[in-house]
Amino acid sequence: MNKAIFWGQPNQTNVVRKGEWIVSTKGTGSGQPRWLGDIPDLDLTQNVLMTPFNTSVYFKAATSYSVTSINDGLVFDTATGILSGTPTNLDNHNPIVTGYNSHGSALSNAFNIAVTA
Repeated sequence: MNKAIFWGQPNQTNVVRKGEWIVSTKGTGSGQPRWLGDIPDLDLTQNVLMTPFNTSVYFKAATSYSVTSINDGLVFDTATGILSGTPTNLDNHNPIVTGYNSHGSALSNAFNIAVTA
């Protein structure tokens, strides 16, 4: 099942699916975030501390980050793009990480986090 996020004005539809990148038209300049590869899916174990995962290595020229819908017990550092923590629930999430530059341009990619016992 593909999950999507919609944003923008009511007359705009922008969809991000796993493996697809969307670049916003907001902002200008040579420092726009660039794609450096797909963020890989993560398989984590419930109640076991994960190795911190640096999502920023999949972006070039991003100065801040955001993420949607991460598993309970995980934290995301918006300054560094690092995902860390201990997942507490057995579940799957399809977060979207977005890298932003100082001009307001953005680049997003979806991946999967599966938590098993």
